[in-house]
Amino acid sequence: MLDTENFQEKFSNLRLDVGCGGNIKFKSIISPQADINCDIKKPLKKTSNFIQCDAHHLPFVSNSFERVYVYDVLEHLESPFKALKEIYRVLKRGGTLELERRTVYGSCE
Repeated sequence: MLDTENFQEKFSNLRLDVGCGGNIKFKSIISPQADINCDIKKPLKKTSNFIQCDAHHLPFVSNSFERVYVYDVLEHLESPFKALKEIYRVLKRGGTLELERRTVYGSCE
């Protein structure tokens, strides 16, 4: 029998990592911290709960995630604005987007 109370609690605060690593060697050192991790390429090292997908077309229902991580991704996308619209679509109302972009001078949060 499904424990619906624990099921609802577990899946009410899902976190998504968009661009969790792909084949970028330096990102493969960092383990994704989300409940679901996605990238257009398969990661070099095994990543739990990995889904291969395009950030421009996320395969998730709207309002699915309490928190979305996007670290060092937007500058590599064909259409960052389109990807941000998709991220906004899957982010729950009142949810949190953690966005970071590195520059030649360091991190720009």
